[in-house]
Amino acid sequence: QLDTMNTSVPDVQEQAGVSASPSVDLLTLRAEAQEKQRQLEESHRQDMERLRAHYQHQAAETEERYSTELFILQQRLQEVTGKKTYYSLPSGPESLSEAMEEELKD
Repeated sequence: QLDTMNTSVPDVQEQAGVSASPSVDLLTLRAEAQEKQRQLEESHRQDMERLRAHYQHQAAETEERYSTELFILQQRLQEVTGKKTYYSLPSGPESLSEAMEEELKD
């Protein structure tokens, strides 16, 4: 029993797997946390870049599809009315609906 009583605190910590230097553990944990944070931020940045590229590509495809559809509709209108009409693509969605309404009134 005397042997166990004479065991010092660092020896007990070492036997239990606890480091004798809490400041080293704290520094290690901070470094690990900072590295994990950096990895998460990089992963987030990459995800955002992929999403931006995806939606940019999707918007370009949609614009192409709508332009083609508008051209086809112009041709049909020309066939039905017998006169040539040309629509320009306005800059915004509100402008597009306003331009189409004006053309329909004519």
